[in-house]
Amino acid sequence: VAIFPYLQQQADMVCGCAQFSNLTSSPTGWMLVTSILILSLLGIVMTGRVLWMLRVTRQFKQSLAQYITHRTQYRGVAIYTVTHDDSLAVCVGYFHPTVFISQTLIEQLFGFELFAVIQHEVAHAKRYDPLQRLVLNALPNRIPYWRNSVEQYFSAQEIVADDAVTDPVSIRSAFVKLTELAQPQQPHLAATWFSTSQARINHWLGEQTPLPSFRWAAVGAMIIALVLLGSYRAFASEPAAQ
Repeated sequence: VAIFPYLQQQADMVCGCAQFSNLTSSPTGWMLVTSILILSLLGIVMTGRVLWMLRVTRQFKQSLAQYITHRTQYRGVAIYTVTHDDSLAVCVGYFHPTVFISQTLIEQLFGFELFAVIQHEVAHAKRYDPLQRLVLNALPNRIPYWRNSVEQYFSAQEIVADDAVTDPVSIRSAFVKLTELAQPQQPHLAATWFSTSQARINHWLGEQTPLPSFRWAAVGAMIIALVLLGSYRAFASEPAAQ
């Protein structure tokens, strides 16, 4: 049974056989079809999630742009002051991230604390952390090991951004103040927020926070690729049904 006539014709030309006209007539063929369908479905889901996150991020950025009161730059990154009720410090964007600081936050911090927060968010922008979060959040996060690794990586992003601040005391002082304030968190955006996580405190206390390893994800991807390749070769080597 031909699933897609054009794909059948092209595949038969590649392997030099007529196997794909009988794709579902053998266990190996079924395995190959099932694997391709699962991967295709996963790709469609991830693509849909990415498009949805891009749309929500654009809407969020446009909503903040309506209330810009001041614009400046630091290390080539645009920094906007906005009128907002929350204590907002966020880096948002994909290839050209920008930083938004709310007037409410400015009124609650001393100058040296505010500068430390700006340095922290600019460090996120320089490393394209919002784009990295977009990609990682689009991947399946129901697997416990994967979810924990992603959360550890996000914590490591905050620690690296802290290390970019020239005055460690200032960022810690701002951190203490912001723990008492409501910080909006929207994980479905391509954005980094000035979060008050325990991992940052542990790092300041001298605890080593290694980057999570995604080697098992890479190994899993290689195994899937080998299974697909083996299934294809086994199926192509079977005698064609007459």
